[in-house]
Amino acid sequence: MRKVLLFFMDFYKSKNYAYGCPIGNLSQEMGDLSPVFSEKLRNAGDKMVDSCLVLLEEAQKTGEISPQLNLRETTYFIISSWHGALMRMKVEKSLAPPTIRGASTRAPVPAPPI
Repeated sequence: MRKVLLFFMDFYKSKNYAYGCPIGNLSQEMGDLSPVFSEKLRNAGDKMVDSCLVLLEEAQKTGEISPQLNLRETTYFIISSWHGALMRMKVEKSLAPPTIRGASTRAPVPAPPI
């Protein structure tokens, strides 16, 4: 998971913190304009969740994260948080938003360095 996050953070930094996630951008701007388009965006989002879920399942099997953690809920939280952080990253022109962890949460993946 850390490698995936670092890859995207390096990409966004190289693009001066522009672009964000195409699915997230389209969902925010056009997700409610057409039921057919909404369904396609939902399917694309579900694929992102499924990809992340596989990584968390592997981490759970190796003992890197708690066996009590609800992986599907955690995955939705990670994806939703990531999209919110990308919006802030674009505005702030900084990698700070996608690397900040809340003081009251225990993220299943350590935040990469800024």
